[in-house]
Amino acid sequence: MAAKNVVPQIGPGVQGRLSLMPSDLLPQTLVADIFAKTETESLLLTLGQRINVGMNETLIQGGDLQFPEAGQVGGTTLESREGEKKPVAGIGYGAGRSFQPIKLAVIVTASSEYVKEDPKGMWRALSTKLPRSLARAADLAVFHGRDALRGTALVGIENNGYINKTTNRVELNPSQPRIVNGTTGEVTQGDVVDQILAGVALVDNDDSPYTVTNFAAMPSLATELAYLRTADATGAPVYQPGASPTDINANGRVATIAGVPTTFNKMVRGKVANFAGTDVRMFGGDFSQIGWGFADGIKVKYSDQASLDNGAGGVINLWQTNQIAILCEATFGWYVNDLDAFVAYDKAA
Repeated sequence: MAAKNVVPQIGPGVQGRLSLMPSDLLPQTLVADIFAKTETESLLLTLGQRINVGMNETLIQGGDLQFPEAGQVGGTTLESREGEKKPVAGIGYGAGRSFQPIKLAVIVTASSEYVKEDPKGMWRALSTKLPRSLARAADLAVFHGRDALRGTALVGIENNGYINKTTNRVELNPSQPRIVNGTTGEVTQGDVVDQILAGVALVDNDDSPYTVTNFAAMPSLATELAYLRTADATGAPVYQPGASPTDINANGRVATIAGVPTTFNKMVRGKVANFAGTDVRMFGGDFSQIGWGFADGIKVKYSDQASLDNGAGGVINLWQTNQIAILCEATFGWYVNDLDAFVAYDKAA
């Protein structure tokens, strides 16, 4: 039986060739569109910040994802202000650390007759499927450190880090009622608002330099929060998907939770292909602490004669089966500067 969700890959004994794709099948001017759509499809790439990533090891200074501090020069007189040395605080201060990029790749096959009959249709299919494939792979790597195809842990990313490694954890239970001691006023059991704010406090407190800039949440959480109200007299909603408290939209993919901009995406849980997923329902944090980048552009190559490993112990001979194969690959790197800048909200037991 063929393995589930296995994509054919180039085997060690490749026959034939991988050449540049002919322009009548996939114009090279349109390959850039795959790259742009990948960023649009990805949850992480819309929240983190782009950095320069090398093809091999990339060195990032300890302060590259932080801000320099300014200090006073001299006193208050003109002579003292202009006659003193100016302090130095480079953007890249602190000890440097390195991380390694990973290669993301996928090969898709199709009938030669179909491709020759409708090359534009083939492009329309690729322009939708390839960006989603690369975006899911990037998101799962940065949020969960997993391989989207196999579900296994990524290799060699110890210095990169991934968000779900944070030790800041809160259990999230939207249906749990708030219980307050009638005599002392002490909250003996918090509701979802208390739970969310408790997570924020783990990141944004008096001893932390970070601010919760965004939440990334499972879409199902939007439905559960849609009609929940805080305990105050105004009854203001904790979840606000529109411009007013009455603008309820359970299908909204961009909203606010407790005033924090929120993006809803199923990649938060991480259930993709052969990875069973996690119990995480929402991440919060300072997403300026994530840097990402592609070391090179997205490469697309074509072959009608190669022999491919089908991932299940067999071989696909393209010439013999009258198929074509399209290889899409990119070198992707990322770096989580500080795991304490994030909090994970897990599903309550």
